Amino acid sequence: MTEDPFLVTGLCLYVAAERFGTRLFPAWLIALEILLFASLFLVSAEGAEASIRGIILGAVIIGAAWVLGIRTQRMRCETERNARAQERLRLARDIHDVLSHTLGGIGVRAGVVAHVKSSTPDDLRSALQGIESDARDALGQLQVLMRQERSETADDAPPGSLPELVRELSQPAIRAGISVVIDADESAHDLPAAQRTTAYRIIQEALTNVIRHSGAGTCRITIRTEGDDLRISVLDDGPGAALASKNGHGLTGMRERAQLLGGTFEAGRETNGYRVAVSLPGTAGRAHSR
Repeated sequence: MTEDPFLVTGLCLYVAAERFGTRLFPAWLIALEILLFASLFLVSAEGAEASIRGIILGAVIIGAAWVLGIRTQRMRCETERNARAQERLRLARDIHDVLSHTLGGIGVRAGVVAHVKSSTPDDLRSALQGIESDARDALGQLQVLMRQERSETADDAPPGSLPELVRELSQPAIRAGISVVIDADESAHDLPAAQRTTAYRIIQEALTNVIRHSGAGTCRITIRTEGDDLRISVLDDGPGAALASKNGHGLTGMRERAQLLGGTFEAGRETNGYRVAVSLPGTAGRAHSR
């Protein structure tokens, strides 16, 4: 196979280090390198140049093979750790979106019932039915999310076009007494899975903040495709949505979702309320080129 035994030895050491190594410079490797260099003093004068060159080359091959194997192992482990951390973050973000949206609506509905003394039995029954419906919806979404985690499916939004999904998302806000206006392009009905899911989750969290923090009477959701970009705006007329930026991870999660697709995210007060604005690149072009 080869006349140089150090090449085979180096390959074996690389594989061993990459699979089983723990230390970059173990004691036995240092001792072996010292032994190889010490053998230089035992080289006879006849053919000394070739022998010295072979011993030095062998020492370099053995040392480099082991170090390279350890480096490769550590890089692989670091990559796996980062992948697991990203997966945990994504799952935590999805669960947060599902639960915060539903629990926010339940909390508002229950609070209204608790503080309105003139509620009739029919009002109470209707409120409880709405709470039950919201809880079942959240449970269904969690079940879908868990099934997709097991099957490693990328699209974690329910089936349907984005405007249809947004109409469903707006129901808790409507039941909480907020008028929701949805203004969507026709092209928003046909979006790639990644953009549709990202837009869905961002709008879901934005509506949750409107329900829980804004004190708004009206919320306007605008969905536009401009060239290759999908632009989303969620504007409410309430005074309190800015509290969401101080008390929770909702805005952070929305920003992270947009940045994962190379998009932009902005949130802040305007003269007529509080706005969340998102731009996601490449959606229109890819949607129509499928």
